[in-house]
Amino acid sequence: MSTDYLFSETFPALPQGLIAGVDSGLNGAFVFLSEIDQVLIKVMMPTIKAKTEKGRKLIYDEVGIRDLLIKYRPFHVFVETPQVLPGASRGLISMGVGHGFIRGVCCTLNISYTPIHPRTWQSSMLIGLPKDINTKDKAFIICQRLWPNGGSWYVGQQRNPYSGYCDAALIAEYGKRKLIGK
Repeated sequence: MSTDYLFSETFPALPQGLIAGVDSGLNGAFVFLSEIDQVLIKVMMPTIKAKTEKGRKLIYDEVGIRDLLIKYRPFHVFVETPQVLPGASRGLISMGVGHGFIRGVCCTLNISYTPIHPRTWQSSMLIGLPKDINTKDKAFIICQRLWPNGGSWYVGQQRNPYSGYCDAALIAEYGKRKLIGK
């Protein structure tokens, strides 16, 4: 799905404010960028553990997502759309729920947003690296290059970078470049 029709020619320069990139999966994140290429804020996707008939399961913290968007009030949100992958139906369903909820909150708060397909932002932001590197590792490498002083891309004691941060940051950067016409 092409989203180019959602971009307007009326953005000669990025207005003052934050651009949000959202990896909308349960293990995703929000990253808010300023207009001067700094990573300002990285927030893991707000989630809670809910009781179910089979025990506990992780679900979106809808109030937390709403409060996050109210607190930082981005100028524009770029939210990743669910991508159908073989054997990933459960994750796809939850990502679709998160994606739809985030879009609904943006509408309610009158925050403009653009859905971005993973291949769209990846084809632009992950160029120049060998094809045998997976997209999560490529995203981490590019984030380190773009924001060498961007703070940690890790969460807690994780040995690997948190891919939610990396993907969300690159989604925001891709969107910002589209808005200012780079």
